[in-house]
Amino acid sequence: MSVDTTQKIIARLDDVPTFNLIKDIISDEHSLIACDNNVELFDQLIQDPDIYDAIIISATQDNLSLLRNINTCSKTKIIPVIIQTNNALVDEDINTYIKAGARYYLP
Repeated sequence: MSVDTTQKIIARLDDVPTFNLIKDIISDEHSLIACDNNVELFDQLIQDPDIYDAIIISATQDNLSLLRNINTCSKTKIIPVIIQTNNALVDEDINTYIKAGARYYLP
């Protein structure tokens, strides 16, 4: 039986070009797994949280709620969350995501 040792990053991004760009950048070392919605992403995390090295989500109000859920769940709160933005966030917005548990953000 073969064990999959590929490092995985799970993502919920709002646009395909950004997803493809991130996938191209990390493809040598990680497998990027796309989720169509927040329920799907959270369900996959809960099923097997140990296989994910990071979570990337777009900076939206829905994803802010997802971020809070990730960081209040004992199974998922240790996985680093990266926020991706398509526009410049002001410091106050960035602080909101950091307070909710984001560790990094991609402008």
